[in-house]
Amino acid sequence: MNPYDAEIINDLLAVCYEGETFYREAVEYTRIPAMQPAFHRMAAIKAEIINDLKPCMLRGECNHQRNVMLVYGIQQSYKAIKAELAGGDDKQAVVRIQVLEQCVLNLMRDALEKIKTDELHDLLKMWYATSDSAYKAIRSKSPLLAA
Repeated sequence: MNPYDAEIINDLLAVCYEGETFYREAVEYTRIPAMQPAFHRMAAIKAEIINDLKPCMLRGECNHQRNVMLVYGIQQSYKAIKAELAGGDDKQAVVRIQVLEQCVLNLMRDALEKIKTDELHDLLKMWYATSDSAYKAIRSKSPLLAA
């Protein structure tokens, strides 16, 4: 893998590590039972992405990230939303989760446009579609919060 692709993978891994932890904990914090299956699914997807992409990072070709500020912002947002959930503000947290996951999807879409390795591109394309489906499942639960 070329160093440019490795930097992109490092970005995605950093976001997925934080996201997986967030969703595992969010299942416990949410007071909206309908969100729990969606949060379980997101945690599982993030873990599987990590499992698939981690070997790419461990080849030692790159140890830094390309989009440091964006990745940091996403990581901090996961932490802030977790605090909202822990504080009982589930409605606001679910709205922010939707916005945050759209940012993650944008990062993945950007990676798809820039990745040069065919095998890696195909893998990311699959994970983008899976992540988008999980995002839509969370979004579909939001009308339940309007009441």
